[in-house]
Order: sequence, then structure tokens, then C-alpha cells
Amino acid sequence: MRLIANFNRILMIVAAVAVTTMMLLVIADVLSSYLLGRQIRNSFEIVAFYLMVAVVFLPLGSVELSHEHITTDLMVQAMPRSIRLGLFVLTQLIGAAFVALLCYQTGIDALRSYARNEMVMGTTMLVTWPSRFFLPIGLAFLVICLLANAATAIWRGDAVPENSGGTQA
Repeated sequence: MRLIANFNRILMIVAAVAVTTMMLLVIADVLSSYLLGRQIRNSFEIVAFYLMVAVVFLPLGSVELSHEHITTDLMVQAMPRSIRLGLFVLTQLIGAAFVALLCYQTGIDALRSYARNEMVMGTTMLVTWPSRFFLPIGLAFLVICLLANAATAIWRGDAVPENSGGTQA
């Protein structure tokens, strides 16, 4: 679990750097546009193809590890502990299988993008294939987190700790 926590920390740092960079780049672009009369080259493309993708996909595992995804479990709360545990583990495994398929497909797409040396035309040509790898990295880590949460629940004998901080509707 320590390895998962350390990798989570790395992904969260990268996502935090991406958010900060996005904020600074947008501010600099707006100031440059108004003060100098011209925008920063490819700022829109860098934000759209790199920074937003990192901010969205890299923290997915962290949200899962902290049980912060939105859940709807009004009926489940009234069920016995063993049934709650079974449903939790089942949904974690189904979620892991689904996300693993997404991870596989986005990995194939990232490799194809790399093979084509994918670029986008902004104010200049911008290589975009490296950003395609944020998806399979973030999704693979989410699969690991889903499986880790399922294993932890089995080990503990209960679905989600009471003080998990998750939002329940």
C-alpha cells in the first residue's frame, strides 16, 4: 500500500503542477494579449492537449483511494454488513474491469498517436502524442486503486470506513 501511496503522491504533484502551469499560462496569455497585442504561441493547445488532460486523468486514483467519488447507497445502508461488503467488492471489481478496458484502448490509441508523431496546428505545429499517455497512466492507476480498495475491504471485513470522507447521496 505504501507503493500505491507514493505513486499517488507523484501523480498528484504532476497534476498540481499542471493546474498551476495552466493558471499561469492563461494569465500570461491574457496579459500578453492586452499589453503586447499578441498571444503566447500555442497557449490554447498546450492547455487543451496537455494540461487539462493531466488535471483530469492523473488524480482519478487519488479520488478512489480516499473514497471521494460520489456514491448513492440509500438502500445499501440498511443491508447487513456482509451484503454491503459483497456489493462493494463486486462493484470495485466491475469498475476495475471496465476501467481496465478503457486503459487498454487508450493505451493503444496513445501508441498509435506516438507512431504517427501526432501533431496539431496552432500558431505553430505542436507535438501532442505525449499527452495521450496521461489517459492510460491515470486509468491504470485507477484500476490499481479499485483493486486495492476491494482487497482492503475484504481484509477489514467492511465496505468503506465510516470516516472516509466520501460524499453520499
